Amino acid sequence: GIFWFCSFFALFFILYFLTISITSLDFIYILCLIFIFFNV
Repeated sequence: GIFWFCSFFALFFILYFLTISITSLDFIYILCLIFIFFNV
């Protein structure tokens, strides 16, 4: 439903952001946020 739509949009936005400024630390931090987000 709307939850998965928001999740996909957030994931797309994150991937788009990573292409602009790729920093390993930010990448790990964002991956952790995604992991936590999908487990709530």
